[in-house]
Amino acid sequence: MRGNDKLGEALDAVERENCFDELYRYIDMSNEQICLRMSERVGADVWENWQSGIKANLALPAFAYVWEEIKGRSENVRELRQLEEVGFVGGPRE
Repeated sequence: MRGNDKLGEALDAVERENCFDELYRYIDMSNEQICLRMSERVGADVWENWQSGIKANLALPAFAYVWEEIKGRSENVRELRQLEEVGFVGGPRE
């Protein structure tokens, strides 16, 4: 997706394949951010920024497609799945 400004648009199959790894890394990083909050390594202000960014990005078509693929196949994103299940309200420490 380097140099590509299509995150707000639906991607075709080739574009999805080309950007899958990059979007996967973002989703993995988001899950790690949740773990950092759970272990009290980041404060509430930082967490609020991270959480709103995660929610906004996962709502974008490119991210949403990859997120659906990942959460259906991977146990490594348990914390992000839980955050989504509660509607991004509160956080992993609440």
